[in-house]
Amino acid sequence: MKNALRVCVVIAACLIVATLVLASSKQVRGTDPTVVNTLLTTPDTEVCFTHPSDIMAFEIHGRLASDIKMAFAVGTSGTTYFTIPGGGVYFSDKIFQSTNQVMCWQSATPSEVVEMILWR
Repeated sequence: MKNALRVCVVIAACLIVATLVLASSKQVRGTDPTVVNTLLTTPDTEVCFTHPSDIMAFEIHGRLASDIKMAFAVGTSGTTYFTIPGGGVYFSDKIFQSTNQVMCWQSATPSEVVEMILWR
């Protein structure tokens, strides 16, 4: 019984290490990062950003750690959106390789800054 328990503990530890290694070695296809900061001056007011067509991946979070509503069409960040929770990070390497791809945000917190890293 003790040996079986030891084997389970060793397997669990190996799985945790493997998961951490895979998470820390996530490969981003692009290698040329660009930092973009967008100020959301007025609470609950949409601000949009059109990213260049050569973006391979992006990461977004709020500087003040408030919830960010995010959408991919103008006029929808208050109705059809998903929430990046305060303190959370959104990463995607599933980018539409088209021109004029829009990302729109709003926050209930005044003067929130959307910090974004774009990889080309």
